Amino acid sequence: MRLDEEDIKIGSRLTSFRLHDFIHEDMARIYVDQVKFAKITLYDVAPNILTQFDDQLAKYAADVFNRGGIDIRTSRKIKELSPGLPDSDAEHQASRLGLTLKVKDEPDLGIGMCIWSTGFV
Repeated sequence: MRLDEEDIKIGSRLTSFRLHDFIHEDMARIYVDQVKFAKITLYDVAPNILTQFDDQLAKYAADVFNRGGIDIRTSRKIKELSPGLPDSDAEHQASRLGLTLKVKDEPDLGIGMCIWSTGFV
């Protein structure tokens, strides 16, 4: 198993933190040399995370996530997630796994894994 940079994209705050713990506590024991390549990025359409809680708690959670290496990208609208890597020809694509994440007003991003999770309404 190879964990490349920008492999994991998440759409839910709690899922992000649980996945971070799973990677850095559990998987780190098995994939000692690979876990350093894992990167978690949380995308949220809201201007900050945990909008249902007070500002102080939301700021604290963001600080904890940042210290844990979770990249938080707020005010982002995901337009599309599609199979294949961006800017790859069909012949090259046939032998590689990957996804293209399209975010409004940002360049297409090639990723290895996406966990799409939503919060409560």
